[in-house]
Amino acid sequence: MNHYQQLIANEILSVQGQKGYCLSVLGAGGLASFSVRLVVRL
Repeated sequence: MNHYQQLIANEILSVQGQKGYCLSVLGAGGLASFSVRLVVRL
């Protein structure tokens, strides 16, 4: 793999990592607000 391909691969990996991080943060926030709603209802 040449240097240019390595740069592209690194870029793709970093973008995927950022998306995964955003999704996990959103998922955690969604779960937290959902459980808060459940507790308020009880």
